[in-house]
Amino acid sequence: MKRFERLLALVPWLKAHPFATVDEVAIAFGISSKEVEEDIAQLTLTGYGQSHGELFDIHYDKSGISVIDSLGIDRPIQFDTAEIGCLLVGIETLLSSGVALDVPIEAIRSAQEKISKIIDSPGVIRYLSGAIVDNEDTVTLIQDAISTKKRLSLTYWNHVRDDASQREISPLRIRGTDAYTIVDSYCHTTGGWRSFRVDHIVDLKSLDVNSEVNEEDFVDMQYVIVEVELPISRAEVLEELVVLKRDTKENTIRAFIQIVTPATLARSVRASGGKLRIIEPAEIAQAVTALNHEALAAYSE
Repeated sequence: MKRFERLLALVPWLKAHPFATVDEVAIAFGISSKEVEEDIAQLTLTGYGQSHGELFDIHYDKSGISVIDSLGIDRPIQFDTAEIGCLLVGIETLLSSGVALDVPIEAIRSAQEKISKIIDSPGVIRYLSGAIVDNEDTVTLIQDAISTKKRLSLTYWNHVRDDASQREISPLRIRGTDAYTIVDSYCHTTGGWRSFRVDHIVDLKSLDVNSEVNEEDFVDMQYVIVEVELPISRAEVLEELVVLKRDTKENTIRAFIQIVTPATLARSVRASGGKLRIIEPAEIAQAVTALNHEALAAYSE
């Protein structure tokens, strides 16, 4: 098995064998333990893309290997309405072409009928971006939750991965940039502080549950403005960052972004393949460099 084929098979195998040891993976794939570690490092640092949300999150130590984020690889296949339409047109074109087929016509007709019936089913993606809201009612509901110290439930659209996740949050404050409105919150679903774009929030509901969050912890999260530079070919990396201002000259983007912790920026640098360069402040650049050296050392131990 070539390495590319092995990498494609490795994540589903790990999902099916939770906490397998490096040695067990090596035996299953007929490779060395060192090759297993190299494969895991490759998957974690690259995934199937270079942006946030496109990187596999895999942890391993002496207790075994665990896939924390498989990028939905274990989810059933889903189609949006446009994809279903294209599929049906393709089937009809194939059937009317007169080309000899290895599959019985009856089987194809049966599949065509079943696909036609699922268009109105809940399993079809409805282009979440069409249901996204950023209006006064949404902001008012968030502000009410902040003042009454209540939790909110919501569906959050990830524009990079084009999927949605259910969240329960305790909102702490609303702020804005030139591009969009953001709510800073404690996410009880993920167990950490998160910032959510209001225009990516769907199905927002107020819960009769106290937030139970220490606001002093949040106050300590001071924002830092960082100047960065990257090739225009890697512009997608900025999509997961809070961009205050950006200028494009020839093939380079220079932007001012807002971060809470260097760890966020360190992951963006890794996602960019090292193409994202920090210009100022110097202490943030040093902190990011140290974090990435630490991450690389952890994978090579």
